Amino acid sequence: MITEARKLFNTIKAQMPTRAAKNRFTSAMHNHTKGDGHPRPQHSKRASSLSRFYNKDDWNTAMVSQALQLVIIGFILTAYKHCKGFAQILQVCVDLTTLEKTGDFPNLPVSIFNKVKGLHIVVLYICLAGHRYPFSYAIWKGRGKASISELTIALIKQLQRQLPSGFKIRLLADTAFGTTRLLEACQARQIHAVTGMTCDRRTTEGQRLDELANRGSQVVLKGSSIAVWVSWFKLHLHNDTYEWRYVVSTKQASGITIIRLSAPKLSPKRIRSESLKIGKARPSESDNPIPSTTLNTTKSTNQKKHNQTEYQHPPTEITDTHL
Repeated sequence: MITEARKLFNTIKAQMPTRAAKNRFTSAMHNHTKGDGHPRPQHSKRASSLSRFYNKDDWNTAMVSQALQLVIIGFILTAYKHCKGFAQILQVCVDLTTLEKTGDFPNLPVSIFNKVKGLHIVVLYICLAGHRYPFSYAIWKGRGKASISELTIALIKQLQRQLPSGFKIRLLADTAFGTTRLLEACQARQIHAVTGMTCDRRTTEGQRLDELANRGSQVVLKGSSIAVWVSWFKLHLHNDTYEWRYVVSTKQASGITIIRLSAPKLSPKRIRSESLKIGKARPSESDNPIPSTTLNTTKSTNQKKHNQTEYQHPPTEITDTHL
């Protein structure tokens, strides 16, 4: 992989338009790869010089993205060369990254999302060998333009065109991407999607997700024509509180499987097997104690509701560092 990284570095450097741009590119890469945020002495550049490289130098951004994608595709083909069947599932995740901006930027598609003004970028990552590689991106340009779900679908189509036909894709996404359009598009393209979902989403029967009794339940969301499988877990936060997180899968899976797919860093030992048995009554306090501080600091209506009917949602303990 180190050899491939050097080849990529030399390929991109050769495309820089001027000698000064090549020197600034070398300094910028050393600045990022050093690990402590400071460039090596022999490659030191003033802040104004690096700013000129990122903002003024006329280098081809599309070329850099294409070169990076070719290297990542090579990593994928090498890693899955001898894999067959279930093992040949490429896991990708999509995330919305916001670069907050203040002031006027007439040349940038600045928009407002969740009361935050800035550049909102949809990034598609390839999950490979414990690392996440940014593969492609798209900028959300605000209301009236392509939605976040439409941008995600376009990124997935681009990835599928570059992969061999035998590859299967599993898409992981958070609640911002849990739309009916994205779920239906993933199923139409035979992609297994595992996305977060808000607790107030309703089924075609008018039932909220937080009113379901069993993990792994099959439901049809309101406004959708496909069936999904629902699970949930208790996410413990740093301030001794918790909140319930809901996850849906477009392929049939048990409750524990959906949770493990949505939180791949979660160790199976942290999931209490008795709490994941579908339909099991609430365990006794001696078997599954819950700190009183956690219950006392829960303030949301949804969390209070779960405190009253906790036998329906046996806790699966996950810290926010696992997501």
